Amino acid sequence: RMDLLEDRKILPGLFFSLVRALFSSRRKTIRNTLSAFVSSVIIKSKPLDTVAAVLRNTGISGDRRPETLNIDEFAALAAVLEDLVNCG
Repeated sequence: RMDLLEDRKILPGLFFSLVRALFSSRRKTIRNTLSAFVSSVIIKSKPLDTVAAVLRNTGISGDRRPETLNIDEFAALAAVLEDLVNCG
């Protein structure tokens, strides 16, 4: 069953590509798939440092699997990643 958001939120631009990337590898942790996403799409150098910072800023454990995240957590990850891209 899919619940619709009552108040439509504006999602970060990276939201859908991030969700797609996190679900692309079955049975992987968020840390592993996020690292691959960051290194291939966003930041080429030191992806593990970037991923650690993103997870720390969002308060999300890298040991979780993507299917355990809710929409707000995906949005928070995407927002922090966008901030990194926009601020350098």
